[in-house]
Amino acid sequence: MPPSPFSDSVKGILRWKSSNWSLCLGAGTTISMLPSWRELSRRILEVGVGTYITDHAFDDLVTRTGWHFDAWIQTALNAWKANGGTDESFAHELENIVYSDLRLRAAAERLEVDLLHAFHDPGLLKKVRRVALVEFFEAQYPQSSALQLARLLAKLVNVGKGPAAILTFSYDTVLATLIRLAELQDSTAIRAFRTVTGPAPFNVQGKVPIYHLHGCLIPPLPEGTMMSRSDGRDSLVAPEESYTQMAGSLFAWPQTTFLHYAQATNMALVGHSLSDPNLRRWLAWSAEVRARESPTLRYHIWLRKRPTEASEAALLKHSVKHLGVWIMWLESWNDIEAALRNLVGLSADEYDTA
Repeated sequence: MPPSPFSDSVKGILRWKSSNWSLCLGAGTTISMLPSWRELSRRILEVGVGTYITDHAFDDLVTRTGWHFDAWIQTALNAWKANGGTDESFAHELENIVYSDLRLRAAAERLEVDLLHAFHDPGLLKKVRRVALVEFFEAQYPQSSALQLARLLAKLVNVGKGPAAILTFSYDTVLATLIRLAELQDSTAIRAFRTVTGPAPFNVQGKVPIYHLHGCLIPPLPEGTMMSRSDGRDSLVAPEESYTQMAGSLFAWPQTTFLHYAQATNMALVGHSLSDPNLRRWLAWSAEVRARESPTLRYHIWLRKRPTEASEAALLKHSVKHLGVWIMWLESWNDIEAALRNLVGLSADEYDTA
């Protein structure tokens, strides 16, 4: 049985012998805030075909066909374009779905406009509005992994134990926004993270890059606001066709970026089901290369909630062996912050004073 992520035997393991570490994130980190991958697929399919699809009907479709969710997003796109839609307007519909639940809750608290501004630059908000947003997130999503991670990451940078990079497969910028809000709560904190949607620009130097390997979507500001939107909607990896294109391109920047950090750093995987075909392919390649060529031991740790059945836990352990991944079980998703804090070697006292 692998050790607990809270045990002394793995304290600081992600920074073993002062090595760098990286954080690889999936959609599970915002599961209470934003639609799941499955729910995003169901809703965009409704939009694409113009027909209401119940949860039961969608589950039945997925079960009978055996198709992954990217195939259903592709189906939605095909239907959308057959009816005169464009790739650009389809990306807009995806964006609406990604942020709709969060925006509705914010609107109910009269904070939607502040939320939209925060997605672009929380620093432009008045302090009282930033405080109101932080209180909104803490009240509405107290168990959110994204909220836990944002608090921790802002502190880790302050004590010199931050990650070399964050690699995310999600389309949203919720984590980056929450990190910036956490930084701004400390008047002396500098901006330590930067969102990256393509090959790293020069201005990332000195910052922790947050790479959106599958592209990203940022909601627009309210009408009349003079600020341009710059995101990665032109390079979204969502429909099946985009997965196929990336798989066939040996030197696509998301692939080379992931493989670089998989080889050069220890890695914590959070919020993943490990069902994404790109992630599994890249992990397998990295494990093969490390086994054959790398003299330095790397730890790739998947933090996952422990299944209720011991048999399922055993199967999952076998399922990732060829990926070079070590599973560490959480008893609750509330443990993410404390588990990761231990794995990077930050004591409770250091955390409180950071």
